[in-house]
Amino acid sequence: MSRRTRQRRTRPKRGQGQGVSPPSRSVSQSHTWTERDIEELRRIHEARTGQAQVTDEALVAPIAPTPHHWIRYPERFDIHGVDYPELKTPKAKRDLEPHERMAVVAAKTEAKPRVDEQKIVTNPMETPDSAKKHLADTVEKYRRKLGVKGEVKMSARRRGTPALMRHFRDGRTPQIEVNYSHFASTWEKDPELTQKYLEYAIAHELAHQKQFEDLGWRGYEKAFKQARAEAEWDADGRAFKAMGTTREDLDDVMGRLAKKVGGTHDKAHPPFKGEPDIGRFKDHTPIEKPKPEIDRIADQMRATYVKALGGVIPTATQEEVASITEKAISEEWIRSSDDAKTAMKRVSELARAELVRIREE
Repeated sequence: MSRRTRQRRTRPKRGQGQGVSPPSRSVSQSHTWTERDIEELRRIHEARTGQAQVTDEALVAPIAPTPHHWIRYPERFDIHGVDYPELKTPKAKRDLEPHERMAVVAAKTEAKPRVDEQKIVTNPMETPDSAKKHLADTVEKYRRKLGVKGEVKMSARRRGTPALMRHFRDGRTPQIEVNYSHFASTWEKDPELTQKYLEYAIAHELAHQKQFEDLGWRGYEKAFKQARAEAEWDADGRAFKAMGTTREDLDDVMGRLAKKVGGTHDKAHPPFKGEPDIGRFKDHTPIEKPKPEIDRIADQMRATYVKALGGVIPTATQEEVASITEKAISEEWIRSSDDAKTAMKRVSELARAELVRIREE
């Protein structure tokens, strides 16, 4: 006998192995059925699509020897009281026409939501899209309550501070950036407390936008350079008034939430004594347009950044490099006091972080 013939005779047949074997008419019914089994399988059957139920109940198949056989092969087995056509003259599933067989295959697909859809329903801060959708109404609600006149966009990112109000010198619409992953972890522990935390974060950042509208570009920058604690305290006061709460109530919420996640609540803003009065910084003087010489220097800096960024973020597109370059110039990533090594290190870190932020939006 040849070696190849011996291998054929000793090789196990396909389909054999551990687990539930394929259905067979010769399988004996060894399981002791209970009413609880029938109720459980009936509930599973009723959770299937209407097409699945109608199709399966119109066709006859061998009675399942165990519940697990039916759960795994609902299109090949029937169960009395679940999907067996008791009062009809059924057609055997093995004798189906091609189009009927396709219907049975479709019936096998259960009417269950996908895992990612379940996550979105149970934790709205799980993904950027679900976070923006969940917070859209909150942003609009507090925009109106705080008297913010202009439009405010919503952005969700994966890292950084819990929430940030970003303004743009080039006239783009200001936007609130929310670190959705930060809130996703606390949502798992306590959704109610996390929602209050989210509302405070949104209201506080929109209060900054109201300050921006009241003070102007120059006044807003002066307030944060000269009296940051006072400006933050003022934003808190506006947020608490819009929310109908107090600083003590919020501290209690944050303290309880911190315990749920195994940490402690550290107050984000230093205390300010007295009533804040940042109106003194009001200055709506338009920002001066750059002079021709400054334009020339800016063009040189732009060319330098583009060349440097090509090596730092080689996977970035031309549009992404251009956007990051403008941000680097406006925020002065390279300072006059920097040496070459320090400047390159800062630009590399900020450019990579900005590229990630752009692609997450």
